[in-house]
Amino acid sequence: MLSPCLAPERDNVSYSKFSKALDIPEASVKRLVHKLRLRYRALLREEVGRAVEKPDEIDDELRYLCAALTARNSCKRNIFSNFTLQFPEKHT
Repeated sequence: MLSPCLAPERDNVSYSKFSKALDIPEASVKRLVHKLRLRYRALLREEVGRAVEKPDEIDDELRYLCAALTARNSCKRNIFSNFTLQFPEKHT
């Protein structure tokens, strides 16, 4: 039910509507959405971590994945275009 909160364009997301549908306070919905986003980010990192040889390659792989998805879906809405994964900057 809360999956629209993961979309890059969340203009249609209404915490009030979720609150009524779930019969919980709006503040609780906001906490649930925050936890959902944190969990999604952690699961994504975990899954990408399985595809790389070393843990320090995860951030680079996520950047590559986001760039590839953006290029592939340039005419479509990209699920990662506004999703902040908060990667550390790569220093060389």
